[in-house]
Formats: sequence, structure tokens, C-alpha cells
Amino acid sequence: MKRFLAASAVLLAVAACQPKAEPVAEPVVEAPLIPAPEAPVLAAPVGDIDPETAALAGVWLLTAAAAPDKPCRITLVAADVAPGLLVTRLASLEPACIEAVPVTAKITQWSASGDGGVFLMGSAGGDTQENVLELRPTNPTGVFAGTDAAGVKYELHPAS
Repeated sequence: MKRFLAASAVLLAVAACQPKAEPVAEPVVEAPLIPAPEAPVLAAPVGDIDPETAALAGVWLLTAAAAPDKPCRITLVAADVAPGLLVTRLASLEPACIEAVPVTAKITQWSASGDGGVFLMGSAGGDTQENVLELRPTNPTGVFAGTDAAGVKYELHPAS
């Protein structure tokens, strides 16, 4: 091992003393620029929001039909959380919501249903989301109604 290290040191010293070779200048050949074909647009640009989502985004009051005097203020944020087959968006709830409307403890995201309704979703474990509430419009004033898995009825009203 000592001989190897000594031989390596000698080779490095000899290499350091050698004159450096000058780089050979090669002629530069310029190729004509060929414009790339325009790529087709396959999806809507980031930040575009469909009309249904735009109509639903904002502040709402969620109540259990049995306790309309205990509203939960929920903000449906329009920004995408998870793209995919069903684009989900952030649902922001006030801290008092869990006490007023216990089902909200599960709600973390929302999505427009595509047919006028709204899904309020929560984690089903891992990256999987499950519908906690599916709310459908009940009248032209913007009130939505739905039932959870336990059969409890809920209403979603625009906050005034």
C-alpha cells in the first residue's frame, strides 16, 4: 500500500510539471433555427376556474336541520388541492364548527359535483378522500340540502 501511495505521489508531481496543451480552436457552425410546432393545449391553464366552482366558492353556513340555530361558517376555497378525476379544493372551517355541527370534524375538502351540487369530503385514510356530505340545491335561492351516512339532514346556506 505504501508503494502505491508513493507511486501516485510521484505521478501527480510529474503531471504538475508538464506544460499544458493549448486548446485547438474548432470552427463554429451555426445551424438555422427551425421553429418548434405549437403544442396543442390539452388542459385549461392553471388558475382557470369552471363556472360551477366559481359560483360555489365563498363563505357558507352549514347547519344540521335539527339545530338550525347552531351554524358552522365554512369557506369553500376555489384553489385546487388535488387534481385528478374529481378536482378537490380546500374547505376552511371555523374552530367552533366541530361543536356546532359535529360532522364537520371530518371535512377537509370540497368539490363541485358537476350537476349543480357540492361534495364535502374528508380523509378516508392515506391520500383517499370520501364524501362526508353530498348536498343538492333545494331552491333557486342557493340553499343546498343533504344527508350524511347516519341519516342526519344538513343544509348549506349562503352567508349574508
